[in-house]
Formats: sequence, structure tokens, C-alpha cells
Amino acid sequence: MARLSILMPTLRPDYAENAIRQVLMCSHGHDYELIVVSPFPVAGERIRHVHEAAPEGDSAAYARALAAASGEIVMPMIDDFAPAFGWLDGLGEAIALGEKGGVPFCGSLHWVNHPWFNTAYDRYYAFFPVMSRRSLERAGGYIDTAFRANFGDVDLSLRVWEAGGRVALLPKAAIYKARPEDEARLSPYKRHGAQADFAVLTGRWHRRLGPTRPPSFEGIVGTHDIADLNDPRWFGGHPGAVG
Repeated sequence: MARLSILMPTLRPDYAENAIRQVLMCSHGHDYELIVVSPFPVAGERIRHVHEAAPEGDSAAYARALAAASGEIVMPMIDDFAPAFGWLDGLGEAIALGEKGGVPFCGSLHWVNHPWFNTAYDRYYAFFPVMSRRSLERAGGYIDTAFRANFGDVDLSLRVWEAGGRVALLPKAAIYKARPEDEARLSPYKRHGAQADFAVLTGRWHRRLGPTRPPSFEGIVGTHDIADLNDPRWFGGHPGAVG
């Protein structure tokens, strides 16, 4: 059984408490660690805390969490989400199956109360990227800190596709939005940094993948009904789900 490292940046103690409780409750029987990056103390069974005195955005927090992680597979958790029971069942096997089709492989946790998926430059991208260490190495790392808090998942998925790999949904790895969005309590990078992060994304990819498109969010990012997930146009002929 592969050891899993769950990476969770958080700035909200009450949201973090709920997310941590749900992870611990829904993950019995698996070899995992929950790495929480926060400016406030966190402790408990299977929890490793990384203190972040001066928050620098989600991407920097993920980098700190990854540096402390010991697992063979890394995956994110967000403090206003919660896992469903059984979310880790078969996850390691699903990643191994995905990698049989080529490395790097990036799976996505399944946001079950969000009936859409997104593409960038007509390529499916993972909302919640799950990857093995060897796929991370082949793709050039996890969330790039050039993105402060937005579009890092898009960039990671595009790096996987560019490296000849594949991005796919992990339909059994279910999570759901558990707390309402609270704009006032988001980090300033999340609230005010989207335009700057989008400029990093287009500066890196637009000339290569979409020079004839308008360099706008609407021109690059597509939102699609989940029923169309297996349409091969988003996957270069590959199916859109494994596991």
C-alpha cells in the first residue's frame, strides 16, 4: 500500500478543524499523513504541522508541505472541502493504473457536488491534482510557486500533457464542498492575485498552445458538463477517468 501525503494549507482555524476531523474520520485503514501548513498550531493523530508565520499564498504553502512530506503519492486538501467515506480506497492502485498508460500521470480528486469540469487550451485539467513522486519529477514538480494562489493546477496539468502524459479524473476519490466560500477570509493572494497569476499562465503557455485565441480567461478556459467528461477531444484520444 502506497503511503499518501495529504497537503493542506489553511489560514482559518475553524475551517481547518472541520476539514481535519473529516479527513481523520474518512481515511481509516490507509497509510497516510496530513500535512497542515498554517500560522496557528495544529496537532493530532497523523498530523504534521508546518508553521507559516507570514503566509505567501497557496503555492508557497504547498511547496512547504511537499518539502515535509514522506509519502509516495501527494494530494491536496482545501479547508472548506471534506472527503467522502472511502475516498482513499483504491487510490494508490488508480494512480498505478494511470501510470501504466505513461508517466507523468496526474489524477484529480472528484468534486462530487460540482457537476462541471474545466479545460485549458482544450485540455482537461485537474482541480485537485494527485500524483506519484516519479510523475512529479517527470512533470517538473508540483504547484509552481510562480503562481501565488491561482492557476497552479492548470499549469501543472499542462506540464503533464506537454511531457507526453495524461490527466484524468479519479471518480472514486470523492470530496465535496463543505463550507461556504468566505471571500473576506481568503488570503489577499487568492482574492486579489488572479489577474497576475493569469498573466503568468498566458505568458508561459499562450504562444505555444493558443496563439490564435484571445488571451482572456473566456478564450482559454472552458467549463463543461460532467456528462461530457469522456469526450476524447479533451484527452488526446484517452478516456477521461480511471480507477
